[in-house]
Amino acid sequence: MTIKRIAIVMSVLLLCLDNLSAQWATCYEPLSASKVLDTASYEVLYQVQMRWGKRIITDTISLLIGKKYTQTYNPRLKRMRLQKDSLFKLGQNAPSVYFLTFPEDTYCNLETGQITAVYRSFEPGPPLKYKEPTPKFNWVTSARDSTVLTYPCSEAQMSFRGRDYRALFTMNIPLSVGPWKFGGLPGLILKVEDAKQDYIFRAIGIRSVKEGIHLWDWKYQENNRKDIRKYVERMHKKPKTYMRIVTNGMVMFRDGDEDNVSFPYNPIELE
Repeated sequence: MTIKRIAIVMSVLLLCLDNLSAQWATCYEPLSASKVLDTASYEVLYQVQMRWGKRIITDTISLLIGKKYTQTYNPRLKRMRLQKDSLFKLGQNAPSVYFLTFPEDTYCNLETGQITAVYRSFEPGPPLKYKEPTPKFNWVTSARDSTVLTYPCSEAQMSFRGRDYRALFTMNIPLSVGPWKFGGLPGLILKVEDAKQDYIFRAIGIRSVKEGIHLWDWKYQENNRKDIRKYVERMHKKPKTYMRIVTNGMVMFRDGDEDNVSFPYNPIELE
């Protein structure tokens, strides 16, 4: 690790300790370091509201919908990767950029019924990856209706991995998909929230596109979902240990009881 890199790690860590930030994102690699899984025909933008400790974080994620795959990702990160491509071509290095974001990208294979999830760990840790079968959601629909983006919507409810969810979906767009891992309804999910409102996804725009669904060729730390969850929990609750491991001990903490330092941890999956 270079001296410049160590300084970045130290400054970001101290900033996060001051602000109790729960997650910061990194670009990792340029867009060119990827393979195209599919071509999307539609993009749905969702505003995401997340509760981390005492903070409410707002982010925007994109759902790309192709014939074989859907992808949920952060469009701002993709723009940064495009910027990195341009700078690399000019022989320049792109700066690392940190901001709070929904930390997990998902790739849903509509043909095989398998999800590939990529979790962005704290900088400078590795990107994490796991695969699992597409969940079977036990949705219960009701006669209640509503409107999102002028689309008439029906309501459905279900429980999933420790949270109770309410969703609004529209049969005017007969696509059985939604943001993140959500799906399985007879129409596009335009809003979904858990009962505690720790996580709220609401569609803010829909458009036709012709855009590649990219899976980045990173040096992933790959495991099963259960072990990845344990890794992420330790990362939040014991950041001192985590940082020393990923930096080979080359990180400094301010004076104080560093063993008791932790970040708020409120994952979307509680089990």
